[in-house]
Amino acid sequence: MRPAPSEARVDVLTVSQLVLRASSALSAELGTVAVEGEISSFHHHFTSGHMYWTLKDRASEVRCVMFRRDAERLALPLADGAHVVVIARPVIYRARGQFQLEVSEVRPQGRGALWLQYEALKERLSAEGLFAEERKRDLPHWPRVIGLVTSSEGAALRDVCTVIRRRAPSSAVWLKAVPVQGREAAPEIARAIRWFATRREVEVLIVGRGGGSIEDLWAFNEEVVVRAIVESPIPVISAVGHETDTTLSDFAADLRAPTPSAAAEHAVPDARAIARTVVSCFRRLAAAMERQRLRRIEATLAPIKRYGFRRVRDRLREDRQRWAESVEAVPATLAGRLDARRLELRDAAAGLAARPVAGLAGARRGLERSRGLGREVARRHERVRTRADHLVERLHAASPLAILARGYAVVRGPDGGAVTDAATLEPGDGIDVRLARGRAAARVTHTEPEEVA
Repeated sequence: MRPAPSEARVDVLTVSQLVLRASSALSAELGTVAVEGEISSFHHHFTSGHMYWTLKDRASEVRCVMFRRDAERLALPLADGAHVVVIARPVIYRARGQFQLEVSEVRPQGRGALWLQYEALKERLSAEGLFAEERKRDLPHWPRVIGLVTSSEGAALRDVCTVIRRRAPSSAVWLKAVPVQGREAAPEIARAIRWFATRREVEVLIVGRGGGSIEDLWAFNEEVVVRAIVESPIPVISAVGHETDTTLSDFAADLRAPTPSAAAEHAVPDARAIARTVVSCFRRLAAAMERQRLRRIEATLAPIKRYGFRRVRDRLREDRQRWAESVEAVPATLAGRLDARRLELRDAAAGLAARPVAGLAGARRGLERSRGLGREVARRHERVRTRADHLVERLHAASPLAILARGYAVVRGPDGGAVTDAATLEPGDGIDVRLARGRAAARVTHTEPEEVA
């Protein structure tokens, strides 16, 4: 008696067990196979050394992987469009449950149909002179409006706008959204290029999209797109795919950029770098003008500078000499006056002996006069000394040597002129430092110029 369907025993497998069984059955059934097809979406992972691509024919395609140990022995260069025979083992990639070929060897088998079509069209258009370097134009230095022909949903639009917003915020981007792959892509791209040609506000045109297989990029190999680029009165930058992708639009454009971001960098300058250059130029101009002004002042003051210090020293020497002569003359004057008073006292004493009372009064008066004279002499002597000291202090304070004695110094640059601004010096310049006593030679290690308000 058969059990009811609900009671039938069913083996339950995990996903990993199912994939493992299927992979084992596939390997046991097919073993190693030789498969012919055309390479597409080729990618060489330089970090791991593995190679990945899609092998296809007109009806089907299969993913292929070639690990580093086999890739290092590969003598045949692989690229999209190559027609090859791969020696591989069919497996199921356990992590994704995806059927793929683990390739151990690749043999050449000729070019694919798309590649042959690409080469034939390239040769014919090149013979017409469409790719000639002499017909290509220079890009404008700083365009105000940049035209962009690409998909409104792709990463190329985001990358171009991000770069232009960062480098030149004042520049505008006009987008003409078009499909960038498929049967209708090439006519739409050509129509957008011609539309921009009628809008003379646009100064440079970027045409491109992100990376992909040779089939994905094929619209930019179409003759209609190539001729639209050549006929455009606006300089065109082609930015199709990644750095390793090359299309016929790249040969026809005035400039080929490896990526859309690089195309935006070529289209506009870096405003911040230009601003830094302008500020630097203004600073150098201001420094040059200041140096010129100082040279004119120095030329005007040269005679004064040549004789000024000498004249101050001469005046100080003369004043010191007069003060010394005055000080030396005071004792002689006082001695003469004291001698005269002594004679008067002597005469008074002689008179006192003859006339005691009258002589005593006269002697007292003479003594008082003598004492008053001594005090007056002392006061005058003190005034003369004070005045002389004050004069010496004023002369000493006005002397440049006194300024140096307070810790200041006179610095002369490599040209011998006085240095008043650190901006006139450069690291490594030799300078002469004049101190209160002696001088010293020094070399500049760094400067800290003050900003001009």
